[in-house]
Amino acid sequence: MIELNFNNLMTLHDLTGQYVYAVVGLPLIDIDGVKQPSVCELGLRSRWEILDASECTETAMVDQTRAALAELLTDSNDMNTMLRDIDIPITGVTQDGNVCNAEDLVEVEIVIESQCFKRVHPDEYSVFDMTYWTLPDTHPGNMVAMMNNHMHPIKKWIDIDEWDDDGWDDTSVILKYPAFYEPVDENDTLAPHPIQRWNTHSTKFSKIGRFGDPEKFVDLPNELRLDEVATHFGAETGVSGGDILVCGSPREVENDPELGQVFEIAHGRDTAWNLHRQREWVWYNIAIEKEDQLRQRMAWALSQILVVAKDAIAIQGVSSYFFYLSSPLLLSSMSLTHVVSPP
Repeated sequence: MIELNFNNLMTLHDLTGQYVYAVVGLPLIDIDGVKQPSVCELGLRSRWEILDASECTETAMVDQTRAALAELLTDSNDMNTMLRDIDIPITGVTQDGNVCNAEDLVEVEIVIESQCFKRVHPDEYSVFDMTYWTLPDTHPGNMVAMMNNHMHPIKKWIDIDEWDDDGWDDTSVILKYPAFYEPVDENDTLAPHPIQRWNTHSTKFSKIGRFGDPEKFVDLPNELRLDEVATHFGAETGVSGGDILVCGSPREVENDPELGQVFEIAHGRDTAWNLHRQREWVWYNIAIEKEDQLRQRMAWALSQILVVAKDAIAIQGVSSYFFYLSSPLLLSSMSLTHVVSPP
């Protein structure tokens, strides 16, 4: 196991040349007033930073909501010492019968004994391989920095690292998102970043995990899963054991490692990887890229005649329905009717 801490993130960079960062500074409410969902939204997984009680001011809320959040935070099995992720029950009612009920409660601080739990952005302190953003034509500030002879805005944090008695300088693997940046002087070209920029570009980064959590070598992105990394951390390069999730789809083929990481993988601890996206991405890739486009378009046409409701049967049902509509076994209107309305 590789703990995602300061020293190990720097070691991953040194061994692979990849720019691996934990991201902080992502806002719950950005410069344009764009908000994250209410903390009580049904089914929501939220992230909380654990601080000393003296660092926070308790947020005013109704007693039932506070009791529900306090219960979820204290009863959690999350072992991370810096962060805690909790899930609001889909019913809104906790095991102890408390109800989280607040429509517009976004920024929250709760003091429980000697600790403060401060709600943060769901990607706060998530660890990414952000090498994509170091390329000249990917991050808007890269070209501006080069033209003005400034340090690279993404590379500079690791490139200016310093070693002290305790290891690498703690700031070297932390990338702060400039959500509310104030220019230093008139020559400072950096401006506050709305959250939409993060939402747009972060999908290009390989997500490694959550800062402070241990991760298996075999779960690292391809660019980090090198023999040098395995040797350094004493990890095995092969895949063995349990904890394998299989969510197959009709006509799905085995993985080809040479294609890299294509589909999102569900991960039990984090806030952004959702199980339903696996089959959805398989479906999208088949529908768009397969050579039998006539069959795929015929399936789409049939789906407009016999319509199913996505909200009623979920994406797994919708994607399975399209697989059946494009199946070579679907030869008649009778078989189509059987698929839509089985006996």
